[in-house]
Amino acid sequence: TKRIETTTDGALITGIATVTAGCDFDGFKIEEGVYDTTALNGEFDFELENGHIQTHTGSTAGTYFPDFRVSSSLSLASAMDVGDVISCTLIVAASNTAHYCTTGIKIDNSTSNVTIEWIGSSAPSAGSGSGYDVYTYNIIKTAATPTYVVLANLSNFA
Repeated sequence: TKRIETTTDGALITGIATVTAGCDFDGFKIEEGVYDTTALNGEFDFELENGHIQTHTGSTAGTYFPDFRVSSSLSLASAMDVGDVISCTLIVAASNTAHYCTTGIKIDNSTSNVTIEWIGSSAPSAGSGSGYDVYTYNIIKTAATPTYVVLANLSNFA
């Protein structure tokens, strides 16, 4: 299977590139993201292989919460080492104040050993109802168990 290919613009790597001594990126950077018209309602998969920034523009149908994983076949537990951090952003069209991200956040389909700390010490109790609700998550793996701390924040853009 071809894993490294040179192109007219540089190189294309298929798979995970592990760099152990650091990286120096010059020039512009583009991060893959998801732009989806699906209405969020309840649990949904936030698959990081599709990008760390995911936008949902459909009118929400109720409260919702992400289940973070790399993909349907790769868990965060197997991809992260203790001390590793992943930053994710969820952008949701805010159509109803009663629809917002709840505290049911999961990692690898589990809430066990997941501690969620919201900025301001409390989870959101409403959405903005217009514009966009933007949630940022910093997921820190704190033990091999696996155990995680999720630092979460909600910003309203109306």
